Amino acid sequence: MGPVASFLSELLVITFLLQGAEASPCPKKWMFFGGSCYALFENPLSWNDAEADCQTQKQGAHLASILDDHEMKTIAAYIRFNQEKNSAVWIGLFAHKASEISKWQWVDMSPLPYTAWAPGEPSGTGGVEKCAELKTNDYLQWNDRDCETALSYLCRYSRY
Repeated sequence: MGPVASFLSELLVITFLLQGAEASPCPKKWMFFGGSCYALFENPLSWNDAEADCQTQKQGAHLASILDDHEMKTIAAYIRFNQEKNSAVWIGLFAHKASEISKWQWVDMSPLPYTAWAPGEPSGTGGVEKCAELKTNDYLQWNDRDCETALSYLCRYSRY
Protein backbone atom coordinates (compact mmCIF):
# COMPACT_ATOMS: atom_id res chain seq x y z
CA MET A 1 0.00 0.00 0.00
CA GLY A 2 1.39 3.41 -0.96
CA PRO A 3 1.82 6.31 1.46
CA VAL A 4 -1.34 8.11 0.32
CA ALA A 5 -3.49 4.98 0.57
CA SER A 6 -1.97 4.18 3.96
CA PHE A 7 -2.69 7.71 5.21
CA LEU A 8 -6.28 7.59 3.95
CA SER A 9 -6.81 4.18 5.53
CA GLU A 10 -5.53 5.44 8.88
CA LEU A 11 -7.63 8.60 8.58
CA LEU A 12 -10.71 6.45 7.99
CA VAL A 13 -9.99 4.40 11.13
CA ILE A 14 -9.42 7.54 13.22
CA THR A 15 -12.67 9.06 11.89
CA PHE A 16 -14.46 5.82 12.81
CA LEU A 17 -12.98 5.97 16.32
CA LEU A 18 -14.01 9.59 16.83
CA GLN A 19 -17.54 9.10 15.47
CA GLY A 20 -18.15 6.09 17.68
CA ALA A 21 -16.85 7.78 20.83
CA GLU A 22 -20.19 9.24 21.95
CA ALA A 23 -22.30 6.17 21.20
CA SER A 24 -19.72 3.66 22.40
CA PRO A 25 -20.89 0.85 24.68
CA CYS A 26 -17.44 1.05 26.33
CA PRO A 27 -16.32 3.21 29.27
CA LYS A 28 -14.80 6.62 28.55
CA LYS A 29 -11.34 6.40 26.94
CA TRP A 30 -11.99 2.81 25.79
CA MET A 31 -12.40 2.00 22.08
CA PHE A 32 -15.20 -0.26 20.85
CA PHE A 33 -14.34 -2.59 17.98
CA GLY A 34 -15.67 -5.98 16.89
CA GLY A 35 -17.68 -6.61 20.03
CA SER A 36 -14.81 -5.77 22.41
CA CYS A 37 -13.55 -2.72 24.30
CA TYR A 38 -9.86 -1.74 24.26
CA ALA A 39 -7.88 0.76 26.33
CA LEU A 40 -4.28 1.89 26.23
CA PHE A 41 -2.54 2.50 29.55
CA GLU A 42 0.73 4.39 29.48
CA ASN A 43 1.91 3.82 33.05
CA PRO A 44 4.76 1.36 32.35
CA LEU A 45 4.40 -2.02 34.07
CA SER A 46 5.89 -5.49 33.73
CA TRP A 47 3.80 -7.94 31.68
CA ASN A 48 2.42 -9.69 34.80
CA ASP A 49 1.60 -6.41 36.55
CA ALA A 50 -0.03 -5.08 33.36
CA GLU A 51 -2.21 -8.20 33.14
CA ALA A 52 -3.18 -7.80 36.81
CA ASP A 53 -4.03 -4.13 36.23
CA CYS A 54 -6.20 -5.00 33.20
CA GLN A 55 -8.17 -7.37 35.42
CA THR A 56 -8.84 -4.55 37.90
CA GLN A 57 -10.02 -2.17 35.15
CA LYS A 58 -13.09 -4.16 34.15
CA GLN A 59 -14.50 -7.62 34.88
CA GLY A 60 -13.25 -10.04 32.22
CA ALA A 61 -10.49 -7.71 30.99
CA HIS A 62 -7.03 -9.02 30.08
CA LEU A 63 -4.06 -7.85 28.09
CA ALA A 64 -5.37 -7.69 24.53
CA SER A 65 -5.53 -10.67 22.22
CA ILE A 66 -5.38 -9.85 18.50
CA LEU A 67 -7.11 -12.39 16.30
CA ASP A 68 -6.92 -11.02 12.75
CA ASP A 69 -5.31 -8.45 10.49
CA HIS A 70 -8.26 -6.04 10.54
CA GLU A 71 -8.22 -5.97 14.35
CA MET A 72 -4.43 -5.49 14.27
CA LYS A 73 -4.66 -2.46 11.95
CA THR A 74 -7.47 -0.90 13.97
CA ILE A 75 -5.53 -1.34 17.23
CA ALA A 76 -2.36 0.09 15.65
CA ALA A 77 -4.24 3.21 14.50
CA TYR A 78 -5.85 3.57 17.94
CA ILE A 79 -2.45 3.41 19.66
CA ARG A 80 -0.81 5.86 17.23
CA PHE A 81 -3.70 8.29 17.72
CA ASN A 82 -3.81 8.04 21.54
CA GLN A 83 -0.26 7.39 22.71
CA GLU A 84 1.59 10.40 24.11
CA LYS A 85 5.02 8.76 24.14
CA ASN A 86 6.18 6.52 21.32
CA SER A 87 6.88 3.27 23.18
CA ALA A 88 6.29 -0.45 22.79
CA VAL A 89 3.01 -1.84 24.15
CA TRP A 90 2.35 -5.15 25.91
CA ILE A 91 -0.30 -7.46 24.46
CA GLY A 92 -1.67 -10.65 26.01
CA LEU A 93 0.55 -13.17 24.22
CA PHE A 94 3.05 -15.20 26.23
CA ALA A 95 5.21 -18.29 25.86
CA HIS A 96 3.83 -21.11 27.96
CA LYS A 97 6.30 -23.90 28.49
CA ALA A 98 4.66 -27.17 27.56
CA SER A 99 7.27 -29.91 28.02
CA GLU A 100 10.63 -28.74 26.62
CA ILE A 101 9.19 -26.43 23.96
CA SER A 102 7.65 -23.00 24.59
CA LYS A 103 4.21 -22.59 23.07
CA TRP A 104 2.72 -19.14 22.50
CA GLN A 105 -0.82 -18.55 23.76
CA TRP A 106 -3.17 -15.71 24.61
CA VAL A 107 -3.70 -14.98 28.30
CA ASP A 108 -7.50 -14.97 27.77
CA MET A 109 -7.25 -18.43 26.16
CA SER A 110 -8.36 -17.16 22.73
CA PRO A 111 -7.24 -19.30 19.77
CA LEU A 112 -4.09 -18.25 17.92
CA PRO A 113 -5.15 -18.37 14.24
CA TYR A 114 -3.26 -15.19 13.35
CA THR A 115 0.26 -13.95 14.09
CA ALA A 116 2.12 -10.77 13.18
CA TRP A 117 5.66 -11.52 14.31
CA ALA A 118 8.38 -9.19 13.02
CA PRO A 119 10.96 -10.95 10.82
CA GLY A 120 13.16 -13.23 12.95
CA GLU A 121 10.70 -13.22 15.86
CA PRO A 122 10.00 -14.75 18.25
CA SER A 123 13.71 -15.02 18.96
CA GLY A 124 13.62 -16.04 22.63
CA THR A 125 16.88 -14.17 23.23
CA GLY A 126 18.62 -15.43 26.33
CA GLY A 127 15.68 -17.66 27.18
CA VAL A 128 13.95 -14.74 28.91
CA GLU A 129 11.86 -13.23 26.10
CA LYS A 130 8.56 -14.92 26.90
CA CYS A 131 6.05 -12.07 26.49
CA ALA A 132 4.89 -10.20 23.37
CA GLU A 133 4.89 -6.50 22.63
CA LEU A 134 3.69 -4.37 19.74
CA LYS A 135 6.80 -2.81 18.19
CA THR A 136 7.04 0.98 18.11
CA ASN A 137 7.78 1.25 14.38
CA ASP A 138 4.10 1.01 13.39
CA TYR A 139 2.45 -1.17 16.06
CA LEU A 140 1.72 -3.74 13.34
CA GLN A 141 4.43 -6.23 14.30
CA TRP A 142 5.02 -8.33 17.38
CA ASN A 143 8.29 -8.89 19.19
CA ASP A 144 9.11 -11.18 22.10
CA ARG A 145 10.58 -9.42 25.13
CA ASP A 146 11.63 -10.01 28.73
CA CYS A 147 8.38 -10.01 30.74
CA GLU A 148 9.97 -7.90 33.49
CA THR A 149 10.43 -4.91 31.16
CA ALA A 150 8.10 -2.03 32.10
CA LEU A 151 5.97 -0.99 29.10
CA SER A 152 2.67 0.64 28.25
CA TYR A 153 -0.08 -1.95 27.74
CA LEU A 154 -3.35 -2.59 25.93
CA CYS A 155 -6.32 -4.10 27.76
CA ARG A 156 -9.35 -5.73 26.16
CA TYR A 157 -12.65 -7.19 27.29
CA SER A 158 -15.54 -8.67 25.35
CA ARG A 159 -18.90 -6.90 25.46
CA TYR A 160 -20.74 -10.18 24.84
